[in-house]
Amino acid sequence: MKDKTILIICTTISLFGLILFGLFYEPEFKEKTINELILSEKEGESGIVKGRIDHVIKNNPITQFILNDGNTTLIYYPKSSNFQKNDFVTAYVVRNQNGLYAHKVVYSE
Repeated sequence: MKDKTILIICTTISLFGLILFGLFYEPEFKEKTINELILSEKEGESGIVKGRIDHVIKNNPITQFILNDGNTTLIYYPKSSNFQKNDFVTAYVVRNQNGLYAHKVVYSE
C-alpha cells in the first residue's frame, strides 16, 4: 500500500474512535449528595460529594471524618491526612456495605 492510503486509513480509524468515545463516555464519578448515595440501592454507587468536615475522628494511619453537605455521614479515607474541623473538601466516594469509602479527598474553596 502507498503511504498516503495508510495515512488516510489510520486517520479515519482515529477520528471514528474519538467520535465513539465522545458519544459513549460516562464519567465514573458524578456529583451527588450524601442522601442520594445513602438511599441508593446499588452496592458500589459512586459520586462526588462537596461539603464541610464536622468532625475528624482519626487521622493516622487512616482518616475517618464526618462530612456535612446538608446531611452528615461518616466517611472512611485509606490515607493519613491533616484534615481539621470546618475544612471544605470534595470527596470522591463509593458506597459499600459498611458506609462511604473515599478514593480521593481534596480541599475545596
